[in-house]
Amino acid sequence: IAQYEHARRALVLPLADMIRLGQDLPVEEEKLVFIYSTGRAGSTLASQVFAQLNGVANLSEPDVLLDLVAYRHDNPQNTAELHALANAVIRLLCQVEAPGGHVIKGRSFAIELGDVLSNLFPAAKNLFLYRDAKSYLISSLRAYDDGVQRSEEELRQLVAGVRAWLKPMLPLLAEVPDDQSLSVVELVSYSWLSPMDSYVKLQDKGVEMLAINYDSWLEAPRETAVAMLEYCAMLPADLAPIYGALDQDSQAGTVLSRESIKDPHTLLDMAHPAELNHVLASHALINTADFIAPNTLRTPSTQ
Repeated sequence: IAQYEHARRALVLPLADMIRLGQDLPVEEEKLVFIYSTGRAGSTLASQVFAQLNGVANLSEPDVLLDLVAYRHDNPQNTAELHALANAVIRLLCQVEAPGGHVIKGRSFAIELGDVLSNLFPAAKNLFLYRDAKSYLISSLRAYDDGVQRSEEELRQLVAGVRAWLKPMLPLLAEVPDDQSLSVVELVSYSWLSPMDSYVKLQDKGVEMLAINYDSWLEAPRETAVAMLEYCAMLPADLAPIYGALDQDSQAGTVLSRESIKDPHTLLDMAHPAELNHVLASHALINTADFIAPNTLRTPSTQ
């Protein structure tokens, strides 16, 4: 909605024309960074760190990436067209003048494009931000609970609607039989498990990514920011603006800000560990809430 409200104009054209328009536009791959995450894991803070760099364009959660994820789900055989669309989209996004580089942060679902974007832009840097499943669950419930009291039937209908919307974006959720009911906690648990699973599979395919655990931002924010920027070859000489950004709320000014998040004590009862553990038990590898992703950043303070 925000992107719609802030748009200055819209250009409508056939997809084939869009592909032709964007397919040969220049992109400096060595200065291109993709930020993937589970959500609720510090990606907004990471994005704000990059925003302190001179000459760097910071593109946050472009909706078109969700369209590409949904297209991939609906058209699994159209690999060539998916690549053509993704190539044109990224090149068009990177036409924002930015001599220092472009940073594109996707929503959690964007990890489903990790292999495609890596193939198209092999010199780009890839980051994956995550946190443990239990704190993710609690954070999600705190942030998105609207305080409305619902009957069991109303809650069932709400979960069904959200589940249908999420299904094309979360492969592991799509594998759950439609006739198998899910609770709110189980649905949120799949929202964490599916991108984690996709990240591990990308690692197995040889896609290079640096994973950053949310605990690193909590325990060693400056070291984490420096290590992240070093990995992306974007470490500036002056770190003062970056250190200043770390002192601010990573979600300030949005509905996810600390001021608008509900009292967690009113929601903890919803975070039934048994339901979370039930979902995790279905996975052969990621079966504990504190699973450490491969290639996770280690700083001196977090080792």
